Amino acid sequence: MVCCVGWVVLTISFYTEMPVGLHTIVYGSNDAGRTVHNDNTDFEKKIEEVAKQLNLKKHPVAGQELYTSALTEGHLGLVRVTPYIS
Repeated sequence: MVCCVGWVVLTISFYTEMPVGLHTIVYGSNDAGRTVHNDNTDFEKKIEEVAKQLNLKKHPVAGQELYTSALTEGHLGLVRVTPYIS
C-alpha cells in the first residue's frame, strides 16, 4: 500500500509491507490475468457486500465469475487470516 502526502513544496510517500506472497492470492489475478482466482467463499462474500454498494454485478472473467476486474488482487495474509485487497 502507498500513501502520498503533499504539503506546500514537500511530498512524502509512505509504504507499508503487507504479509502476502505469491501463494496467498484467493481473488483476482497476480500475473496479469493468466491465472484468475476466486478460491475462497468467505472472501467472495466480503467482495459481494462492497460490490452491491458500488452497484457492480458479477461477470465472467477468464473462466471465473468476479465482481471486479481480474487485476484486483485479494489475498489472505500469512500472519493472520486477514483479507487484503489491492
